[in-house]
Amino acid sequence: MTARRLTQAQDAKILQALTGHSYGGPVFNGLNVAQRVPFFDDARHKLVMGGERSGKSFQGGLYGTCRSFDPGTRLIWIVGPDYSLARPEFGYIIDMAQTLGTYVAHNSPRSSDEPSYVDVSLCGGKDRCRLDHPHVVHIETKTARDPRKLAGQAPDGIIGCEVALWDYETFLRVMGRLSERRGWSWMSGSFESSLHWAAEIWTKWQGANNDGGRSFSLPTHTNIAIFPQGADDPEIIAKKMLYPHHRFVERFMGEPCPPAGLVFNEFDTALYVRALELNPNKEVYLGIDPGWSGAYSVVAVQMGDDNTVYCIDELYAQNMTHDEVIHECQTRPWWSQVRHGAIDIAGSQHHAQESAMEAWRRVGGVYLSAEKIGVTDGIMRVYSFIRPGKLIVDPKCRGLLCEFGSGPPPFDGAGTYRYRTNHDGVVVSDTPIDANNHSSKALAYLLIDLFGYVETKETNRPMSYLQPLRNENTVSSFFSRSPSAAQSYLK
Repeated sequence: MTARRLTQAQDAKILQALTGHSYGGPVFNGLNVAQRVPFFDDARHKLVMGGERSGKSFQGGLYGTCRSFDPGTRLIWIVGPDYSLARPEFGYIIDMAQTLGTYVAHNSPRSSDEPSYVDVSLCGGKDRCRLDHPHVVHIETKTARDPRKLAGQAPDGIIGCEVALWDYETFLRVMGRLSERRGWSWMSGSFESSLHWAAEIWTKWQGANNDGGRSFSLPTHTNIAIFPQGADDPEIIAKKMLYPHHRFVERFMGEPCPPAGLVFNEFDTALYVRALELNPNKEVYLGIDPGWSGAYSVVAVQMGDDNTVYCIDELYAQNMTHDEVIHECQTRPWWSQVRHGAIDIAGSQHHAQESAMEAWRRVGGVYLSAEKIGVTDGIMRVYSFIRPGKLIVDPKCRGLLCEFGSGPPPFDGAGTYRYRTNHDGVVVSDTPIDANNHSSKALAYLLIDLFGYVETKETNRPMSYLQPLRNENTVSSFFSRSPSAAQSYLK
């Protein structure tokens, strides 16, 4: 499905009018062969991942300028991780509009017969920009920092900036907002990591898909205005010698190159991440991994009738006490439906002060169970739900998705849960690095508490994930399985 309304010939006329002018850099002499491929492709949605200094912002502004002339276009959004990262594309559009003579700066004298004006004033101190062409087209910047604010009048097109810094919920919101007007998108960025939704969508859009999307790579060396010798430019060769292979491919070739060692490498963002609604008729279970400087994780889960695990929400915080975490959870809409939870065995220990289990019982009235769980046992139990598609995660669970390699870090220092690898990326240990695993462990504690081990310690026989050890109406089966846990309930 094509969303572009002008013909390639009409686009070419606009490009010709822009040729010979400088837009903050070298004089624009037209698109080269590599740049023309994504620009003139007729896909409705384009994901253009480029290397550093490949001219992504300029091409985004150029594409937006051409699309603003499409008949019937009323509104174009420029969406960045924050307002400042949306400004470069916006600035290029202003410069090009002034070159074309279709806009004049807002500080010029306005008269009733002026065709249009540009307003680049700061709105509310948040650096939001808006370009207005009265009664024709409006172009404004938006921030992805809060996806809920991607609302209002439906846009005809969206230019996405630095999309590797978006979370998956923002991507879904953008795609949803374009539905009403059957709008187009041009999304660009550089791979910050190949363990991210952008890498999965890029791979998916390389072939036939139902999204109307197509993905492209623009290596750094295609910007011949800066690197005139292309791939043989000395600067490019120097970077290739300096960087590890997978980082060079990501940062300078614009292609995903996932490093080895991801623990949950079978988790598919496109299949298993979607917005979830709280089911008022289902109980909520909590998986908890207390922490301080690393992260304190609380994963809220509801169970489907077919034993699908729905991770509906998460608290993933640093430097918060037990009481502060519990009070924050009490503000969430699911709190009144909390029935039970499971916690790291360390949460039952005192260390000369109140244990985490006691704090949750005192402040929240929530009784938790705890047992010592091996690392491999926890990973196997989580995988027993991932592989058959029985684990669905809401985009709000940013910590869990980051650890799975399906989203950006929720804060500095967070990352993916990985095995140790050598310099060549070869896994050298069966035991993962004990870091960036807070929500992964919290989920494992809860799933083993609810469903037991994938292989029992006594018989080593597989246990089906379809046989929960507790049901919706009673905890008697749980008590009979684990007297010590029953005592923690009744203490």
